[in-house]
Amino acid sequence: GPLQDLGPSDRRGVRIQFLPDPDIFRGGWIDPAPLAHRLRELAFLLPGLRLGFVDQREHRFCARHGIADLVEERLAGRASTPMFRLQTTAAAIHIDVAAVWTERLGSIDSYANVHPTRGGGSHVEGLLQGLVHGLA
Repeated sequence: GPLQDLGPSDRRGVRIQFLPDPDIFRGGWIDPAPLAHRLRELAFLLPGLRLGFVDQREHRFCARHGIADLVEERLAGRASTPMFRLQTTAAAIHIDVAAVWTERLGSIDSYANVHPTRGGGSHVEGLLQGLVHGLA
């Protein structure tokens, strides 16, 4: 129906309810793994934001320290050197970098405006060039 003005409220947040059409989604079932993966990514990229969804279970995601929590989760159970972390805001652009140096070549995940930049692109290229320049 049309939007209705319900007046002031002390409640905050957004709630979206989606009921899959069984004619489109086999038997009304949607695999929750891709949704959980994306919400977990967003929790790391937007520190402190609480995200969740309910299917037959309840899933909640919140990362207080942003991508530093992502790096720690990926390295769980493995010995590593201390984490390098940089957070800055310059010219209204927020930059958050977290890295751990390990014995084997790892992975680099890059995001721009909370969207993954597959293959890294200029974001990763610039980071790597800056690191090399800083070490040289």
